[in-house]
Amino acid sequence: MKKTIWLLFLGITMVLLVSCNNEPKALLEVSDEEATLVSNFVTDYKMTMVEAVNSGDFNELESYLITNNSFYHSLRRYVSDLQRDKVKKRLLHFEVKNVFKTEDGQWFADANESVELDDNNHMKTEERFVRFELIEKDTQSFRIVTIKKQ
Repeated sequence: MKKTIWLLFLGITMVLLVSCNNEPKALLEVSDEEATLVSNFVTDYKMTMVEAVNSGDFNELESYLITNNSFYHSLRRYVSDLQRDKVKKRLLHFEVKNVFKTEDGQWFADANESVELDDNNHMKTEERFVRFELIEKDTQSFRIVTIKKQ
């Protein structure tokens, strides 16, 4: 009986270890046309996001996002907090450097961005390198899963 329980435990442990393999997925190069499509999408998003912060209208961002995921809710809170604190945002620079995809349909866009935040005449410049994780909604459209600092 103890041997059966031990083998069952070992078997379950092995299945969990194999299924929890977190090896990074291979990033594949994309065509110039695909890279341009993704680059235009994330650039449009970034400009719209700055407008949403300044106007307080989060609804402008809905078409770029997957609703009701953690990134969506975090971004909604961020826009709301900046609007409440009367912070204005200005996009100084945004450039997509690389676009990749995985075999299972995830897309990634690496970008450099620089923004200026005006918090009641206290200016702050933020520069960062970010990675957009996207999914393809259809052949000509994407949705942002998350954005991470690199």
